[in-house]
Amino acid sequence: MSQKALLDSIPIPPIPECGTKLSIYERLKCFFHTLSVNPIPQKANDTLLLINETIKAVEDCHSGVIQELNPGLQTKGRMYAIQEDNILREKSGAIVARSKAHKIIIEPTGAFSILTWGDDELLIKRNHETV
Repeated sequence: MSQKALLDSIPIPPIPECGTKLSIYERLKCFFHTLSVNPIPQKANDTLLLINETIKAVEDCHSGVIQELNPGLQTKGRMYAIQEDNILREKSGAIVARSKAHKIIIEPTGAFSILTWGDDELLIKRNHETV
């Protein structure tokens, strides 16, 4: 089953109450849902900040794992914000970022796409016309 098909099978929304411990895929679904319903910024750096803040908020509420300052490669059950050494800032103003399992492409306008790493399956695409 593809990651998109797995995520599509999870009955979110609504997002469970903060404090409810969720599986990694349920948390990913919360993350993508939150990004899909909130306005996106007008600049790439602001969109990256939004993505990182959304990951942190979802994990704070639903992972049950306290954030470590320097988690290393073994995150012990928690997703973390995109680390600076996994971010490529292009001359055009676009940003390409890599997480453990995803590739994030942010346009200079703030529009973005998140794809699975490896097979480039599109999981979410947002621009200023989509809500």
